[in-house]
Amino acid sequence: MKFSLALPREALSIPVIRRVLGEALRGLGVSEDCVADILVATSEACTNVIQHARG
Repeated sequence: MKFSLALPREALSIPVIRRVLGEALRGLGVSEDCVADILVATSEACTNVIQHARG
């Protein structure tokens, strides 16, 4: 599966990313434990981008 998202660099985008990614992973049959771990890592990465990326 391949997809891409272009979302604004703001905190409200994080739940959108989590929902889309989580559903895609579950649709591929990824275990719920792995999905949870990936979503935590993704949230942390997105938060870092929001906090530290320059315009």
